[in-house]
Amino acid sequence: FDTTNVALASGTQTITTLAPGAGVIKYQIVNGNNYRIGELKYNNSGSVTKFDDDYTEPTTAITANLFANAAGYLTCNVASTGYSIKYNLTQFI
Repeated sequence: FDTTNVALASGTQTITTLAPGAGVIKYQIVNGNNYRIGELKYNNSGSVTKFDDDYTEPTTAITANLFANAAGYLTCNVASTGYSIKYNLTQFI
């Protein structure tokens, strides 16, 4: 599996485009020594995207939101600079 690493700017940014169909994104969001590990499942019909995000924050909670928006983009919102996301995307098209 290919893992992608993206540095995140403060605010909301698009991580990747989700092709129509279903998929699973395994990810880790890191900010210093704090991190979140999760799995986001999604279904993108081309006009509506539904998702379920299941995650664990074993250390201090981080201020980050990861979601699949209605337009079919994986999007992340963070409170400040210094965050990064590593993810692996499996699409079932």
